[in-house]
Amino acid sequence: WHLVSIIYAPPRRRCHPAILIMPFRVAILTVSDTAFNKGDEYDLSGPLLRQKVAQNPDYALADSAIVPDEIDAIQAKVREWTGRKGADKVDWLITSGGMWFIMFPGAIPSISLGPL
Repeated sequence: WHLVSIIYAPPRRRCHPAILIMPFRVAILTVSDTAFNKGDEYDLSGPLLRQKVAQNPDYALADSAIVPDEIDAIQAKVREWTGRKGADKVDWLITSGGMWFIMFPGAIPSISLGPL
């Protein structure tokens, strides 16, 4: 099974029904040494998450990537995506995968709470 965590999720947008709102732009980050080293076919959760985003008109896929289970690689991708502006911005970042939390207790907080 895979851990799915939400790093950044904005509040729902509320406005007058006549106003057109753009969908939330979602980035999906798969953390997996296996998928990073052996290929996309080893990513079991990323395709499902991309499919769910595509099925919902409130969301648009901004980007997706696979990174190794290494703090520097994870932080670099999160930094890249959260630094985007304008039409390329990312409103919501979802991470999936990663086994550090099982093998090394406390690893996930060090990624999410440490300075980016």
